[in-house]
Amino acid sequence: VANHSDETSPIAKLEYSYDQSTWTNWAIDTPTRTDGVWSAERNNTVYFRVCDVAGNCSSTSSTTTYIRIDKTAPILNLNEKTYTITNKEVFDVNGKMTASDSNDGDLTNSINTNVNSIDFKTPGIKKIEYSVSDKAGNMDQEIVYVTVKQDNTNIIRLGQIGGIVVLIAFIICFLYACSDEIH
Repeated sequence: VANHSDETSPIAKLEYSYDQSTWTNWAIDTPTRTDGVWSAERNNTVYFRVCDVAGNCSSTSSTTTYIRIDKTAPILNLNEKTYTITNKEVFDVNGKMTASDSNDGDLTNSINTNVNSIDFKTPGIKKIEYSVSDKAGNMDQEIVYVTVKQDNTNIIRLGQIGGIVVLIAFIICFLYACSDEIH
């Protein structure tokens, strides 16, 4: 469209319209539309024409530009939102989530998380944040809670040791007491 001109009157302006009746001068600093015309999540048509200094305007460009408005956030799919592990286990995030977007497709490799900054060796409830954004800047966020419990499988408690000592002493006393009565 911008190459329209004649020998007597050069191009003075480039105009655009959304309805072919209201025309607006195009300028490099033309702001983004915020008046609702661009708000519908559909393909929007923009029409262009050029006007010369005498006020003559070309017919609307035969090329129509379709602008896709994307206001839909991607979808972050988590298998579960709560997990319980022991402090000796490794919390493996692989395979626990996927992300997809209707326009950008598979975004699984674009998932951001704070999981690498979390201490899973210390018991407690850990908050893992996941987020993913599409090319339009729409974002989905999810939170997963991991309860880390102390692994006590290899710990002999002092009370257990004390009980064992008492039991052994009782058995020894019983055997010696019984052996004295037998003689």
